[in-house]
Amino acid sequence: MPYVNAIYQSFRSDKRFVMIGLNVDDTPRPALQFVQKNNLSWLQGYVGPWMPDTPIMKQYGVGLYDPDPNYYCLVGPDGRIIALGGYIEAVKPAIQNILSDK
Repeated sequence: MPYVNAIYQSFRSDKRFVMIGLNVDDTPRPALQFVQKNNLSWLQGYVGPWMPDTPIMKQYGVGLYDPDPNYYCLVGPDGRIIALGGYIEAVKPAIQNILSDK
């Protein structure tokens, strides 16, 4: 979580950047507890139970990897997917690259 928080802190002042966390669980309660426990400042949503065959899971590549708390999906301002999954350490350079191109 510290790396994800560092990413948020690095880009939060840029109006083009929005971070949204999505929780996949049986009920919304764990998501709420996670937000409170980790004092998250960015948007956090609840997707529902883990069901990799649902349209949203397929669209954003969730299920390509085992359920991973560090899974990410970078979506551009046009709504197109820029990058999926992989190593969380690749997120910050990818965001820097995207924001420097604009």
